[in-house]
Amino acid sequence: MSILTLTLLVATGAVGAGLLGALTGLGGGLIIVPMLTLVFHVDIRYAIGASLVSVIATSSGAAASYVREGFTNVRLGMLLETGTTIGALIGASIAGFIPTHWLAALFGVVLLFSAYQSTRPRAEHVLADHPDKWARTLRLDSTYPTAAGMQTYSVQGVPSGLGLSFMAGVLSALLGIGGGVIKVIAMDHVMKLPFKVSATTSNFMIGVTAAASAGIYLHAGYIDPAIAFPVMLGVLAGAGQHPVAAPSVHRRSPRACHRDALQGHYENRMIAPPTPRDSRVDDARIEQVIGRLLQVGVLLAATVTLVGGVLYLQRHGAAVADYRVFRGAATSLRSLTGIVQAVMAGQPAAVVQLGLVLLILTPIARVALTLGAFVLQRDRLYVVLTSIVMAVLVYGLFWARG
Repeated sequence: MSILTLTLLVATGAVGAGLLGALTGLGGGLIIVPMLTLVFHVDIRYAIGASLVSVIATSSGAAASYVREGFTNVRLGMLLETGTTIGALIGASIAGFIPTHWLAALFGVVLLFSAYQSTRPRAEHVLADHPDKWARTLRLDSTYPTAAGMQTYSVQGVPSGLGLSFMAGVLSALLGIGGGVIKVIAMDHVMKLPFKVSATTSNFMIGVTAAASAGIYLHAGYIDPAIAFPVMLGVLAGAGQHPVAAPSVHRRSPRACHRDALQGHYENRMIAPPTPRDSRVDDARIEQVIGRLLQVGVLLAATVTLVGGVLYLQRHGAAVADYRVFRGAATSLRSLTGIVQAVMAGQPAAVVQLGLVLLILTPIARVALTLGAFVLQRDRLYVVLTSIVMAVLVYGLFWARG
């Protein structure tokens, strides 16, 4: 099979993975890894690297819409990301010491568990009889849009949810699945969130979780541009087709959703809405800016990757594709400095890798923007939590090694 043929087939399969990942909040990795390993006989380490890229693409592409329309609980996402990013860093650090057949077996267990969980009925949890003290202290209770208007919901089981998020981060790094299967369970069954909120908040988180370990795998050569770029473009195409909500909800404008959300937010807490001076950093505006940043970052990364991919296929498309044995990406494509130098030298693979790095940087930029917003709001607690996540991401990208 030629590289061109492999690229077209992988991209086609990745479209379905992106759509499923956006709808369920699982990230698409549960399809990408078995597709690459079982159908195209790609070494599982290449598959994990490509799957992490797909997770970031799915998350960023879908979250750009979810956040703007008021489904995502941003504060809950930032809290749980402290657990997932630390777990992902640990998982990526130990992955190189685990035999590949063990990883394959673990993936099979997670796949079966995910299938079992998908058969369980999901209740639309709303208000709890006894509010959780941690949720109240951390200001996690919120609202989300429904056909009948904005619906208030309560968050439960915060410590358990944080612990499960740590486990999700470890699995994300080990298997390249984003950890969404654990995160959705944590938020849906343990924290008692409405399913739409748990799925969209999981989508919001999984890109950051994957980015925490992507730097380690980049340095280790797991992210090969020839495999990763059709996966990235395919899942972006699939994620862009998701229906964000039921038609009756989707017809309402994002501005109306945010207006109702803020009104419910302040009514539920019996506090006054922000003054005009503070409105520039209210939650609704933050969500709009975050959504726009994710959208721009994804479009930029996809454009660079597409240009590089076309150039790469023009030069190497007729070559035989053989990824059964892991050799790792070229040394020049394993560091930011090497990638930039290779781009300047006119290497098409380096252009692809640059686009993939821009994609990895997109959720990191989102965390940085969120940190700045919390600083402007003088929200010290979430400044600390977001700073922890940012520190883990920067360390994983520039200094950590597997």
